Amino acid sequence: MQDIYGVQVPSDRLLPCPYPFAAPTASGFGALFADAHARSESIYNGDGSWGHGFVHDESSARWRALFARPEDFVDWPTVRDTARRLAAYAWALDVEPDPVYRERLIAGVDWLLKQQLSDGSFPWWISRSGMANTDHLYYKNGYAGIGLLEAYRHFPEPRILEAVRRAADWTAAWRVSPNNNYNSLACWILTAYYRHDPQPRYLEAAVQKTVEGVLPGQLANGGWAGHNSWVYYQGIIVAGLAMLVAVLPHNHPRQAEIRACLIRAVNNLIIRQDGEGRLLATFDPQERAEAERHRIGYEKAPAFLADGHALLGLLWLDDLLGYEVRPLIFGLLHAYAERTRQEDRELAPQESHGEHEMVLGYAWRWLSRQERR
Repeated sequence: MQDIYGVQVPSDRLLPCPYPFAAPTASGFGALFADAHARSESIYNGDGSWGHGFVHDESSARWRALFARPEDFVDWPTVRDTARRLAAYAWALDVEPDPVYRERLIAGVDWLLKQQLSDGSFPWWISRSGMANTDHLYYKNGYAGIGLLEAYRHFPEPRILEAVRRAADWTAAWRVSPNNNYNSLACWILTAYYRHDPQPRYLEAAVQKTVEGVLPGQLANGGWAGHNSWVYYQGIIVAGLAMLVAVLPHNHPRQAEIRACLIRAVNNLIIRQDGEGRLLATFDPQERAEAERHRIGYEKAPAFLADGHALLGLLWLDDLLGYEVRPLIFGLLHAYAERTRQEDRELAPQESHGEHEMVLGYAWRWLSRQERR
């Protein structure tokens, strides 16, 4: 496992991608999406939600212990499981007008809107409170905002946009999180909604959360130490930075430093890649040692991982900004395809929590468009 902790990456240019991977086929990813959909159907609850909550999830024991008493635990389906699938089905419908995908999208919108709290935020159903009034809801709002806005493209109903506005208002008003990737997830919904309603307060809230809560702590290698050294969170941060840079005016006083942060963060992903297309799961030796001891949740990751969050962030980077990292993307696409095939054989459908559907849906659409060019 390579040691990149002390590596310094440039902030003014992208590094060359280390391996000359070729593009996979769109049809291959269409087949993978169909397989993921079939597995997802096995846990569909019939009401626009999928699976169950956190009571049976070993990796969430720490969250339950922190935020809920045992008598308050709930086993309700989670916002992220539906929100990710909303985005997935919306992107899949851009390629193939499947009536079942359309039905799931409509039902998922109805279910998700019912979950929204009175203050506009979307809950984390660990306990009956939904972890209300905490920055943990940046995570849920980020995914809910993307899922609903992608559904809105197919079903432009005012209630959908109104729900996203309320969530964006809550996100804009809530304080900066001490967790770097949470602030980037806040940027997901703030910048996505800003494209529909370009009021400066949404853009400036995204800038504030980035300047105060993402830029601080970035290492010379383009990553962040500790918890955020894991490649999943690096991918979330890259996605949020790309979304912000894409809407930030060139003359904005913070534009240069935010763009430099993004370039360093992308370079961090570039130096993580191995010859199989996978990415170094974490470069922090303390995090790796902790993972070897506990082996639960995201800490079960091997030394190298074909990570969906990083893949999604890189695909958005290409679509929004056109940064030339396609060999990196192609390698990760190949590795992610192999990962999903393996996990289809080994893991229960619940364990993806909609991640595979979301990533495969976007990758399928992205590759389809590439092949039509």
